[in-house]
Amino acid sequence: MQLVQKCSLTVLLMQGNVGVGVGVGGADGADAHTDVLLLSGSFHYRYVLFASAFLPTNSHLVYKKYYPETTIERLYVPESESRWKVKSEDYTPYDYTACPPNWKCDPDDPNGIKFNEIDGELDRHTFVKKKYKIGPDGRPLNPKGKTGISGRGSLAYWGPNHAMMTIISRGKANKEYYVMRSNRTTTVDAPFLIEYVKKPMVQVFPPTLYQIVIGDMKEIFPEAAILEALEKFYKESSVVYQGYYTDQRNTDNAWSELTILEIDDPSREFFNVVEAKKLTLPETGEEVIFQWEELPEEQVEKKIKEIIKRSDRTTGEKMLHRIRRAKMFFQKQGIHGILPVLNDFVSNSIGLTGVAVTLASFG
Repeated sequence: MQLVQKCSLTVLLMQGNVGVGVGVGGADGADAHTDVLLLSGSFHYRYVLFASAFLPTNSHLVYKKYYPETTIERLYVPESESRWKVKSEDYTPYDYTACPPNWKCDPDDPNGIKFNEIDGELDRHTFVKKKYKIGPDGRPLNPKGKTGISGRGSLAYWGPNHAMMTIISRGKANKEYYVMRSNRTTTVDAPFLIEYVKKPMVQVFPPTLYQIVIGDMKEIFPEAAILEALEKFYKESSVVYQGYYTDQRNTDNAWSELTILEIDDPSREFFNVVEAKKLTLPETGEEVIFQWEELPEEQVEKKIKEIIKRSDRTTGEKMLHRIRRAKMFFQKQGIHGILPVLNDFVSNSIGLTGVAVTLASFG
């Protein structure tokens, strides 16, 4: 047995079947355990990802005292009482629901909404756990526990509000990223845009980026070629993160979840036609410029870490993130034998669905 690489996971070389060990913490304090998946293969050495079991975690999320753009004060929630199964007669948070201007929001009364499933054009599944619970009043319960304020807040939907950040790049030797720049300091997550989407399981780009990329590609390629390219990017994209996002607008009954994708076009076959764009973001009215820039991969990785650091991931989410980063390491190193194993494992773990066959499905 030979140690090859250590990148959050212990990566080992050994002879025999492929094994992927994953530590998973049980719900609500259940014992942690390690599952090992064995897969057969034909190559001589096997790459084995082994992750020791971790203690279960349900870290207490920290929100600011006042709800964003209001004078509404969150009720203090002790960590010992943050879980929904812990009943407290003193927990009577302020109930706040307000639809932002120019947004299309859920009705104030959530009864009749199909939670934990596809509800019309909106995916109401969660990436945090298998299902979130519904309270006796018909409202969904935040899977991370109490937040000190109830209602839908200023989010558009009851339950999960899915946001997406897609990082696109092109080239090899001089790798370029399509970044967003602004003169305003309010663009906290620059240089990459985060926008809400309706179906994160099948969409590849958030709305604004979709309009830019597809708009430029339509000038050069026929629709059949664009569909083929998008399906290729979807299948080969790396899911960097998919889970809870600590948005200060989160409430007991509405919360944000984030999907981060990375799509690379090393041959510049398609993204080479995507040009710089100056536009106004529809949600904020902010003027921004999208342009190609050469960025060190370390800088991109740092930005990703800054964003998902707010997520307060569970043990399972942290493990999947480490496996995904290990997969990307192997891709960059040209080590291909493990990739089918990682692809199968990650895809099964996050429940990726097949690719739809219309352009609208990708944006």
